[in-house]
Amino acid sequence: MIRYSCHSENFGILSAEHTFSLIHDLQFDCIDIASRSLIPQNQIQADPAATSAYLKDLSQRYERPLSELFLSEVEVNGEKIRPACASSISESFCHAFRSICQFAQNAGFLSIMGSAGPYDPALSYHDNFSKTSWTLNQQVKIASEYGLGFHVEPSRHSLLNTIPNALYMLELVPGLRYTLDFLHYQFSHTPLEESMKLLPYAGHLHARQAQTGIGKCDISKGEINYVSIVNALKKMHWHGDIMLEFWCDDRLSKEGIQAVEQNIVMRYYLKQLFRS
Repeated sequence: MIRYSCHSENFGILSAEHTFSLIHDLQFDCIDIASRSLIPQNQIQADPAATSAYLKDLSQRYERPLSELFLSEVEVNGEKIRPACASSISESFCHAFRSICQFAQNAGFLSIMGSAGPYDPALSYHDNFSKTSWTLNQQVKIASEYGLGFHVEPSRHSLLNTIPNALYMLELVPGLRYTLDFLHYQFSHTPLEESMKLLPYAGHLHARQAQTGIGKCDISKGEINYVSIVNALKKMHWHGDIMLEFWCDDRLSKEGIQAVEQNIVMRYYLKQLFRS
């Protein structure tokens, strides 16, 4: 089964109540929650039970199941910890992540999207991967104890900014899956046949249009070949959630582009491709 999710920040930084209400009215199947704006990590870690109950209540009242928790880097004592640095504070890092997993499980999330972090020029290539893979292995293990998938997004800003790097990390971290957004590889003009090598490892998908050198663009001007992507997913019998992720910055707004329009049109387009 394919479900169509909506990013909680697509239509601006709204209150939690307003966010759920709008996504309900737009008839998305489920919702991805960005912790950074809707429910900060300091609140989650301070009281996982109360914060999960609050989110679970919203999910039930608005009949929008929770899909993925958009977490990124784990915070310890209010400081974001890069994955390559986590092993130096392993006990406090793992404790913080366990509290997040407890929250996510109780709230009803299916998965957590963490971070592979950026390439650290102070470290060698080997050490970047060795230290980061240690962290991701811990997170995969802890998340699985709570019945959660653990994903990271191979992005153009991260250690996984090339297909070989992303495939190498999968060798180092058994059980790791990706939240895959083709935007990041289209931006660098990576051939689609290369980036689609990651599809078998996709636990979650993001969808929007992009061009080489342009992170987001109007769907009518996009270069990502979703026909090929959906055909590959159908051959794999892939099931999961596809999260529509398009919000407007000043440039897009000045061009008359609207986030609601882009997300709804992309959702309709994907539905038609899967049905054909």
